Order: sequence, then structure tokens, then C-alpha cells
Amino acid sequence: MGVIIEYKEQVAFVRENFSEKYIQDHLKEDLPDFLEEYQRLFCSRVVSYADIWQAKQFALKVLYDTAMEKHSEVASYVMKLEGDAWKIVFDGKAIGGLTEIGFLWIYHAVSNPRKKVYYATLHDRYITPKNKSVSSHITEEMIKTMQLSKTYSGVLSDQYLAPLEVVEKKQLQVDQMNKAIDDAYANKETEEGEKKERELEDFLEELKTDYQITHKIFKNGKIKLFSEKIKDGRYKKIGPSIRKNFTDAMDILAKKKEMTTELHDHLSKYIRREGGAFIYDPPEGFKWDFIS
Repeated sequence: MGVIIEYKEQVAFVRENFSEKYIQDHLKEDLPDFLEEYQRLFCSRVVSYADIWQAKQFALKVLYDTAMEKHSEVASYVMKLEGDAWKIVFDGKAIGGLTEIGFLWIYHAVSNPRKKVYYATLHDRYITPKNKSVSSHITEEMIKTMQLSKTYSGVLSDQYLAPLEVVEKKQLQVDQMNKAIDDAYANKETEEGEKKERELEDFLEELKTDYQITHKIFKNGKIKLFSEKIKDGRYKKIGPSIRKNFTDAMDILAKKKEMTTELHDHLSKYIRREGGAFIYDPPEGFKWDFIS
């Protein structure tokens, strides 16, 4: 399944940027060789569909990698690793040489908008026994971990976090349903009250399943909704060091504010720390052009 998803993403990117000069230049140079190889395979007596598919995938991957690299050079919002340091372009302004570990945490947060990037997951993935005594900078082993484990561009947490406005909207629905139950019993409509109670129970279960929105029932009968929080208590020990890494990275940006005012303000406003996790919740319509 992962291969299919990756293939579809590559096709979508190439189609979206097909008219760009860097893609056309690559095709002019590479397409004749691909067609020659395709014809050779097609005319071979021992060729299989898998061979043709593999040749197409390889050609697409080369095109995609070339196009992505060129795209990152002209895009307005970019975060990518160059050697052992991060480079960030925000609103066309670039800053590089960012080697602090906190930028690795920032990378995973902005790569996964509205998903929980748990401190415990980051710690388990990157803070190995060999790295425990290192400074606050990214190590070669960390870079290899990103590349080998596919978390470099993947998701650290597959748990969707509902935006706050969604939680608030669902809270209003719950309040209305709860009031309808109270009204039914107040009017001695027992059957109607029981029916609405079942509907509320189903709705609360749906919120937990589809949105990871859980609830708490207070003694006065009021129901409060909230985004589900991490259940791994280790974050109380791990959290301070992970949060310090993040703060150190943000301090680096703050010291270079003449170059990074918009970037610093954006990350400060839209990355929050909650329930043992980083959560990046950007404004509607905002999108990074290139993250790799």
C-alpha cells in the first residue's frame, strides 16, 4: 500500500508542475532513453508486466526527485535537510545551517499538520543510547534513522487531531442534545428521553471513533468534549528535554529575527504543546510548498 501511495503522490506532483521548465528540460534529456528502454523491454521474449512497471516507476522516480529538488529552489515555503543542517525558506526568505535537534522536532510537526507528534515517539526514535550524551545538535545517526525508517517524510503519529473549531462545533451539538433530553424528562416524555439518550451515546461514540474527541460527564450532567490526550505517562520525564530542544531552536530564530520574523511568528503561533505532543495547526489554506 505504501508503494502505491508514494507512486500516486509522485504522479500528482509531476502533473501539477508539468509545465514548469525544470520538468520539461528533464523530459527532453531523459525521455528518449526511457522510450528506447521501453521498446527494448516490449520486444523482448522474456519480458513481463512487472519489468515494464518497474522501468516506468524508475523513470518516474528520477523525474520526481529531479523536479522536487528544482522546485525547492524556487518555492516560497520550504524546509529541507542539506547535509547535516536544515534550511528553511519562509515567504521567500531563507535561513540555513540549522543543526539544533529542535529543528528536527519542528520538521516533524510541520510535516504532519493537526496530528500529534508525541515526545515519547521522538525520544524513542532518535534519542538512542549512543545519542544520549551528545550535544543539542543533529547527529549523523539521527539522519540515518530518518532515512532508513522512512520517518524522514512520514507520519510519526497516525492519530488525527480535530481542529479546535471542530471541537467547539461538536460541543454545541452535544449541549443541544443534552438539553433535549432534560426537556423530554421534564415533560414526562420518558420514551422520548430514553431515545435521545441513546442518540447522544451513539454521537459521543462517533466523535471518539471519527475525530478522536473524548468527553467527561460532570456531576451536574454537563458533558465536556476535549481532544484525546496521550496515555503514555513517560512524557513527564521525557517532555522537559524535548521541549527544551524546541525552545532552543526557536531562540535561534529569535536571535536572527531580521531574517526570520515571519517564520518565528508563524511557528510560535501555530505549533502548540499539549498532552505530551507537538501539534501544528496552521491557518486554513496555508501550505508548505516543499518539505523533505
